[in-house]
Amino acid sequence: MALSMFAILVSGPARPLVIAVAAVLAACSAWRRPRDWWRAAAVAEAGALALLAPFALSSTAGPALFGPLTWIQNAWPESAGSPGESLQWALPDYPDGALLAVLILSATAGTLAAGARWGRAAAVGVASLAYPVALTAVPLAADLPYWASLAFLVGVTGTLALWSAVAATDLPGLGRAAGTAGAAGLWTGTLAVSWSLADRTATLAVLGAIAAIGLLCALRGRGSPVTSAASAVTGLAIGAEGVAAALGAGVTSENAALLLLMIAVLLVRAAMLTPAAVAVPLGATAGVLWTVALGMAGDVPRLTIVLAVGALSMAAASGRRTRKQREALFVGALVAGAAALLPHLHVWAAVVAFPYGWLVRPWTGVPGELFAPEEVLTDELGGTGTSLAVGVLVTIAYVITARRLGGGGGRAGLATATVAVPLCLQPVLVVAELPYAGVQAFLGCLVVALAVQAGRDRLAGWVALVLAAHLVVWSLAAAPYTLGVLAALTSLAGVLAVRALDLRVRLGAAATATVAGGGLALAGALAAGLPREQAAFALIAVTALAAALAARLRPRPVAVAVELPGWALTAAGVLLTASEPALACLALAAAGVLALVVSLRPERRDARWAGLLLLQLALWFKLALEGVPAPEAYTVPLSVAGLIAAWLVRRRDPAVSSWIGYGSALALTFLPSLVAAWNDPALLRPLLLGTAAFAATLAGARARLQAPLLLGGTVLVVTAAHEFAPAIGELVGQGPRWLPIALAGAFLLFTGATYEHRLRDLRRVRGLLVRMR
Repeated sequence: MALSMFAILVSGPARPLVIAVAAVLAACSAWRRPRDWWRAAAVAEAGALALLAPFALSSTAGPALFGPLTWIQNAWPESAGSPGESLQWALPDYPDGALLAVLILSATAGTLAAGARWGRAAAVGVASLAYPVALTAVPLAADLPYWASLAFLVGVTGTLALWSAVAATDLPGLGRAAGTAGAAGLWTGTLAVSWSLADRTATLAVLGAIAAIGLLCALRGRGSPVTSAASAVTGLAIGAEGVAAALGAGVTSENAALLLLMIAVLLVRAAMLTPAAVAVPLGATAGVLWTVALGMAGDVPRLTIVLAVGALSMAAASGRRTRKQREALFVGALVAGAAALLPHLHVWAAVVAFPYGWLVRPWTGVPGELFAPEEVLTDELGGTGTSLAVGVLVTIAYVITARRLGGGGGRAGLATATVAVPLCLQPVLVVAELPYAGVQAFLGCLVVALAVQAGRDRLAGWVALVLAAHLVVWSLAAAPYTLGVLAALTSLAGVLAVRALDLRVRLGAAATATVAGGGLALAGALAAGLPREQAAFALIAVTALAAALAARLRPRPVAVAVELPGWALTAAGVLLTASEPALACLALAAAGVLALVVSLRPERRDARWAGLLLLQLALWFKLALEGVPAPEAYTVPLSVAGLIAAWLVRRRDPAVSSWIGYGSALALTFLPSLVAAWNDPALLRPLLLGTAAFAATLAGARARLQAPLLLGGTVLVVTAAHEFAPAIGELVGQGPRWLPIALAGAFLLFTGATYEHRLRDLRRVRGLLVRMR
């Protein structure tokens, strides 16, 4: 203890050296003391002095131990001298050898103290860390030339790394010492790389040596922790070597980022083929290099490519990992892929939306240049090729992710590819500078491929349907292309409707074939020069063909899928004739006749009502077109049809109320005619209406039906009252004024005298009416 106090109190240049010597003496004294608190006190004293001695030379130890790190901010200057010249704050206050001596003595004291207190393994561990730190001062203390300094530091690094690998595998009792030596090797290697930044050639040489040392240690480590650390160091050294070589050759940092990205991809591939002890650090190193490449990218195109490649690498590296590692990689792949796609979304939007202008101006001619620069602005993204490359990379990454996340034999991956691949390939139209016919062929090939896949996959069928509609829009520039595309789609859908294994796919294909056939018929009629109103009848013709085909198809769902879209085509055809009333009447009549013909099939009996309604609408339109004002012309046909239908229904079920069939049919004609009769000065309409009402009353009374009896009687009384009221009024006006009063009094007197009899008659009539249907 006295020696320690003396060493601390000593002043002058010799003070650090005296403290270091005192530390060695205190460590030696610990060996002679018994294993009790006395030895512990001596060990503590030696350790404190060993740490204090270098701090007394901090002005020199700082440049020696940390000075090379300053080259990181000022790499590759014009020239580099000796290490002493490169360390600007190396102070000459102490002899250069004093620092080395103090560091070595402090390392010796620490080693002896650790051995005295904790044994041989602790002594080896302290020595593996302390002596390398002391040796880093050798270049400054000895004023070695620049290349000699680098060689010395690389040699120390290699020795420490190999020692740690040997100790970890062949000396089990020195496992902690191996880790300490490895950490010291990392420090000396960092100093060597930092010092090498003074010269380009030196940087390449040192990085190559570090990579070789790491590879040798990874092989010698035999799966130990040293193997993992050496693998990570090797990956980082190779990445740094590649960037340094590229920058040294004059490549810009933005392009060097792409080279670094390629190295990261190779590391990911290596990680997929190596054991876990190497795969995990290589994957982590690839992630570090990818992050550095992001920072070096500089502009949006390279940044998105780096992100896309990173997403693909993370998805590909998730194969042999734990569950948590795989989930983290999948999340990273999804986020990186989305970030890569975001700047390019407007490119896909511009390419996909380009042909939809032909919806409002069809058959205006094929443009000479499909994608002019003002229509697809991609200059700031490095061209559409960058968008295509990013889309393909991200699509592959997402397909791999979906396949490994979804399971089920890769169905999720197949579904993702089915949706994403046709979309991501849209920029090919711009990148390949395809002519108009080439665009049709390219999209047609995609539709055919999806249709083949749709034979077993419903999702592919839906995607094929959407893409087929997009192809039809593309074909609207010229009539020949429209006809060709629609004919091809009709044939393709027809084949798929017959050959597909999935029933739902067959149904969709059958409906698509009908719609495409209708479009082909309409386009052909328009191309032949027919006006739109006349060309609409081609849709009704396709409906007739679909109905005839459906009558022969089995199973029944396929027949329905063929026939139902045909009626939608008929509705579209009728709408197209709306501007020509005469043709509209003809279209409605044709649709009605077609519905009646279809109703001849046993499973389509209900179609007769639709046919009758369409024919009635056609009649109404024709009458309105001819200017017929009589309501009977519009209502009588429907009333006759209603009466026939009511008669048929009551034949099957006599319990049905007459108001359901007869009442509605008679009211449809009686009420409008009654209103017209009140405003008609002629006698013919009231006479005919009265006759019809009288006939309905008699028929209702004979058949005991409420509706004909009451409706007919009411209309008959109202019509008669309306017709005879003027004559009765005139007759009453010509007689004496007391005559109406006398007649009313006589009526009341008669009613009162026969009240009981009349009341019985009314009850009898009421009972009779109630018993009627």
